[in-house]
Amino acid sequence: MSKKFSIEEHANSDTIGITAVRQRNERCFRGCLGAEFLCSTGESMMQAWGVTILRLTVGVVFVAHGVPKLFGPMWGGTSPEDTVALFALVGLQPAPLLAVTVGIVELGGGIALFIGAFTRLMSALLATIMAVAIWKVHWPHGFFLNWSLEPGVGHGFEYALVLLVALFCLMLTGPGVLSFDGYAGKSAKSAKGR
Repeated sequence: MSKKFSIEEHANSDTIGITAVRQRNERCFRGCLGAEFLCSTGESMMQAWGVTILRLTVGVVFVAHGVPKLFGPMWGGTSPEDTVALFALVGLQPAPLLAVTVGIVELGGGIALFIGAFTRLMSALLATIMAVAIWKVHWPHGFFLNWSLEPGVGHGFEYALVLLVALFCLMLTGPGVLSFDGYAGKSAKSAKGR
């Protein structure tokens, strides 16, 4: 004798079944990557990986901008002297000290973002630098970049704004997966539970 389900019972059993399959697949996905202990709580795997890709990319961008400010144009970019001159021109004083500080924060913050260490703090520091860059350097040139590279015309603030918003996103979401922050948080919870 077969039991007949009502529509509500059938829908409820499907929902429970789908939820169980999703949870099993997520555990398997995390386990296969060896990243289960590195995922932040309360976010789906797709969201966590999206944030991770953003964090890695923004980290590389800031390393690429911090290196020339400290060591010269290895891969292009400005020299330390050019950075000091720009800071003095826009009224950021003491220009030499600020240029070195910005270079250290961009390089160190970029590395920290890349490995997912102190993500929210580093994002806040880098966001402060980007806000000042928009205000003091890019705002007078309008919104758009100088795509024609017309001499005497600076770049607008669109690129700096994108970096600023990406950093705000990282401040709000945290590091995503495969991060030092995630590992440290999981280790602290494990130690607390003992």
